Amino acid sequence: MGVIILKFKNGITYIREAFFIFTLLAIFYDLYAYRVWVINNYGPISKILLISLICINLNLILTFFFAQFRFGKIKKYIEKNWKIFIFITIFIILNLHILTTGFTPDSYSYYIGAKKLLGEWDFTLNLAPLQMAGHLTIGYTVFCDIGLLLFDTIGIKFIHLILASITIFCFYKVVCYFFPSYPTIFKYIGVSIFSFSPLFLGILHGINSDFPMTCFFVWFVCCDCYDKKILKNFCAFLLCFSKEVGVVVLGMYIVGDFIYFLLKKNKSFFQKIKLYFLSYRWTSGIAIIFFLFLLIYGGSGWGENAKNSLSTILTNNAENKILFNFDFILYKLKEMFLLNFSWMASLLFLIGMIKLIYKIVNKNNLDFNVQKKILLPVVSSSIGFLMFNLLFFTYPHYRYLQLFNFYFSLAIIACIHWLVSKRIMQICIALLLSICFFLQSFYTLDPVSKKIFPTINVGNRNIVTTKKYISKNQQLLTGKEDSDVYSQVFFDSTLNNKDQLGFEIITEKALEQINYNGKQNVIFPSLYGNSLDYTLLSMFGRGDRDTFYWDEKTKNITDNPDNIKLEFLDIYEVINSDEYENTEKTFYYFRYPYSYEYDEKENLDNFEIISDKPVTFNGWTLEILELKLLSK
Repeated sequence: MGVIILKFKNGITYIREAFFIFTLLAIFYDLYAYRVWVINNYGPISKILLISLICINLNLILTFFFAQFRFGKIKKYIEKNWKIFIFITIFIILNLHILTTGFTPDSYSYYIGAKKLLGEWDFTLNLAPLQMAGHLTIGYTVFCDIGLLLFDTIGIKFIHLILASITIFCFYKVVCYFFPSYPTIFKYIGVSIFSFSPLFLGILHGINSDFPMTCFFVWFVCCDCYDKKILKNFCAFLLCFSKEVGVVVLGMYIVGDFIYFLLKKNKSFFQKIKLYFLSYRWTSGIAIIFFLFLLIYGGSGWGENAKNSLSTILTNNAENKILFNFDFILYKLKEMFLLNFSWMASLLFLIGMIKLIYKIVNKNNLDFNVQKKILLPVVSSSIGFLMFNLLFFTYPHYRYLQLFNFYFSLAIIACIHWLVSKRIMQICIALLLSICFFLQSFYTLDPVSKKIFPTINVGNRNIVTTKKYISKNQQLLTGKEDSDVYSQVFFDSTLNNKDQLGFEIITEKALEQINYNGKQNVIFPSLYGNSLDYTLLSMFGRGDRDTFYWDEKTKNITDNPDNIKLEFLDIYEVINSDEYENTEKTFYYFRYPYSYEYDEKENLDNFEIISDKPVTFNGWTLEILELKLLSK
C-alpha cells in the first residue's frame, strides 16, 4: 500500500502530515478500545475484533512509516537538528521530578476527572466523557488518556514532558522562520528564554488546560510557517478543544491573516478576497465552527456563561464574566510584565519604544529584520489573547498567562536584536534574561515580585502568591473586602514556579524522617479554616483524607492505593475523642511556619512535647514535634 501511495508524488507531503495524525488517533483509539473491553469484560469475539483492529492499525502505521520516513532521511534530520534535540533532552532531565509531584486543587480536578471518566466514552458523538474540569478539552484529553492508559498515575505528567518537548522544537523552528539572519547561538538562547521561563519550565508540573493550549498554538504557528496545511488544520482543532480561549486566539489569528491578504498591493479588493479563499488558509476556521456547534448544543464548560443575557454578563463584580475592572486589569498587567523577572524584559521594551518613537519622528529607517508573512496573524492573536485575559474577570491565576510566554519570548528576541548591534552584547543580554528566568523557575529570587505581590513566609524566606480574590455569593472579593482571602493563599495561587513544590517536599522529608510505615500517629495541623480537610485541599489539592498514600520506595505522597495508607489525624479529633485518652500513644505533629485563624499554641497545650526536630529544604522549614496527650 505504501509503495502505491509513493507514486502520487504531488500528495506525498500531505501523506506525511496525515501519518502523524493517523498514528496519534490510532494509538488513542486502540488503547481506549482495549480499556473499554477490559472494563466491560467482553467475550472472545470482541477480543478477536479488538486484536484485529490493533493489528490493522499497526500495519498501516508501519507501512506509512517505512514508505515515507526512510532511516537515511531520519538520520539526516537528526544530524541537522542535533543541538536542539540535546537542549530538549536537558529540559526533560530537569523535569523528571514532576512525575512524582502532587497537585494543586485545579490540577487534581483535571487529573481525577480524566481518570474517573477513562473508558466511559462509547465511541459516539457524546463527547462528555472526554471533557475535564468543565471545559471542552477533547484535544487535550486524547493525549491525557493515552498517558493514563500507558503509564497510569504518572501518565499525564509524562505526556506533559512529551508535549513540552515538541513545543520547544516547534518554537525553535518558529524562531528560525521569523529571524533567519540572526546568529545561531542567539537563536538557541532565544529558545532558552521561552523554555526556561517560569511560565513554561516553572509550572510544567501543573495539570491544566492552559498548558496544552499553549503547546497546540505553538505547533499551529510552526505548521503555518512551513506550510504544513494538514497538520496546521489538525492543530487548529486541538487548540479549540484544549481551552475555550483558544477559539478567541485562533479567530484573531485568522482575522490578522485575512487583513494581511487585504494589504497586498497591485490587486483589486475582490481579487484579494478570491486569492485568500483559493489559498485555503481560512480552512482553520472550520475548527471554530465545530467548536461553536458543540458549545451551543452541548451546554458544557463556561459556555453556560456565554449563554447568559448581556445584563448578567455586565453585572459589576460578577465572577467569570466579561467586565471592565481597572483593579483587575492592573493586577493582570503586573503579572504579565513584572512578575518573575519579567520587569527586566519590560525595561527593554520601554527602551525599544523610545527608540521607535525617535526613529519615527526623525523619519529614519526602522530596520526591522523579521519575516512579515505570519507576523500580522501572530500579533493579531496576541491582541485577542491579551484583551480576553484583561477583560474576563476571574481569578488572576498565573497559569492563565502561559500562552503569553510565546508572544513575550518572541518580542524579547526581536527587541534585543533590534536595540543592540554588537553580537556579543546581544548574547550577553539574552543570556542574562535566560539565566534569571531559569533560576526563578526553581527558586523565588526576584525582589521586585516579592515587593509587588503578596508573599508567604515559609520559614527562612518568602515565596510569592498571586491570591487577590475569594469567591463568595457569585462575587470575587479582595482582601480589603473579605479577610478570608488570606485563607486561600496557597491553592493554585502559588503555582508561579517550582518553588511551590517545597511544601510537599518538606512534608515528605518529615514523613521519611519518622520512618513512616502506616503505624505512626501523624497529626496534621488545621492551618486554614480550623479544618483539616480544607487545609489538605489547600496544600495538596484534595481534601479527602482517604486519597492519601505513602510510597515507601520513592518516599512520595501519592494517591495510588497500592501503597501504604497515609493517615493524617485531625488535632481536634485527637483532643476531643476518648479513643486516644490514657493510651500513652506517641503523636508526631508537623508544625509549619504559616497558619490562618488557627490557635496552634492553645491546641498544643493539650500535649506534652517530648522532642522537637527541625526539617529544612531550600528555605522551607518544618518542625516535627513528638507529643503525648495530657490527661483531661
